[in-house]
Amino acid sequence: MASIAIVHSYPYDAFFGGDGAYIQAFGRYLLKSGHEVHGYVSNIARGRRSPVCRSVYEIEQFSSWQVRRSIRLGQRTFLSTELLRSGHLAGSFLGRKTAPVSPMTDQNFSKGETQWVLDRIEAGRPDAVILFHDAVHFAPCLSRNGHRVFSLVGHLQHRNGAARWEAGATPGPDKNWTEEKRLSNSLKAAECVGFNSKDDASYARNHLGVTRVISLGMGFDNHEKQPDSNEPIVLFVGNATEPNRAALSWFLKEVWPTVRTSCPTARVRIVGTAAFTCEVTPAAGLECVGALPDLAPEYRRAQLVVAPLVSGSAGVKIKVAEAMSYGRPLVTTSIGVDAGDPHQLDEGAIVANGGADFAQAVIALLSNAELRRQKSEGTAHVFASLFSCDVCYGPFLSWLRKAGQVADSSLSSQMV
Repeated sequence: MASIAIVHSYPYDAFFGGDGAYIQAFGRYLLKSGHEVHGYVSNIARGRRSPVCRSVYEIEQFSSWQVRRSIRLGQRTFLSTELLRSGHLAGSFLGRKTAPVSPMTDQNFSKGETQWVLDRIEAGRPDAVILFHDAVHFAPCLSRNGHRVFSLVGHLQHRNGAARWEAGATPGPDKNWTEEKRLSNSLKAAECVGFNSKDDASYARNHLGVTRVISLGMGFDNHEKQPDSNEPIVLFVGNATEPNRAALSWFLKEVWPTVRTSCPTARVRIVGTAAFTCEVTPAAGLECVGALPDLAPEYRRAQLVVAPLVSGSAGVKIKVAEAMSYGRPLVTTSIGVDAGDPHQLDEGAIVANGGADFAQAVIALLSNAELRRQKSEGTAHVFASLFSCDVCYGPFLSWLRKAGQVADSSLSSQMV
């Protein structure tokens, strides 16, 4: 089995959902497949003011997990020596905010940060290096030193002919072009690049000139399918992220009153930390559950799941894949669907964008047991074709095997 290094330039593992969940799920799958996995975080101070950084995931399961400029406190907690400086501490106590995280480029990394990554990779000599999200800009340096690099890209926003990271502030035209050029050069330096969106993969091929591209979604375990629930429960699962807060605000104002008028016994249960945000205002039939260690009972009780996304980049979200894994029919917006494959969820979900259309989709599923049955059966095919671990991670394992064969061939030729 292979030795694999996963490099982050930001502590994504300190937050539930999104990027952190994506890369952690991939890492866990590699461990289950028998590979040796090491994690490296080059900067836990970037975009943060608290000197304490604690992973919400079981990073102790990896062969190693190293964080630059930090002191490790236990298995998952790190103390940033950079943020311990008096100026940072004073700003933290005063509530001073740091600057928003900008799109990363190769020029954002200091020589010290780049050298730290290179030194760790040189010392470990892994069979493959996975560079996640902004860390893809380490690729030119690592490739020049003979390392096999796989760049795993987060969501891109590519509008008006230019790509940028989803989290970045909107740059002007000249800055856009410069950042896209640097991104293109960094991605081309990798042996292969993975995207979790077909739309992004297509953009990378057609506009960034990246030819070695594969799809790499987020794999889920397949849960035992449950019979239809006899409770008229609509389930929302999510933590208190900005997209989830916006989604709940819109759903409770624009959708739920219409649903309750047609289905007066219906209830919406909000599971996760999003349940206790200011956007969740009292409403008839609303039940705020909060975070739970086990979601399976909630999915068993629900007749359908909603992902009423109104902001964020288009592309399949964790809550969408999770609903499919539990076999529950789903109502979502087009933001919850990969723009490169807009009909990918049709067998197990209804995609509706306007408030009225979204409400009618929810009402249809609540009031029609046969429609629920059809959609529930359809989730099995959607899950198997899009969200199973073998489908999501198979392309990477194929690349890893081929990369190993190329290395073995090269070594044999040198020995001859």
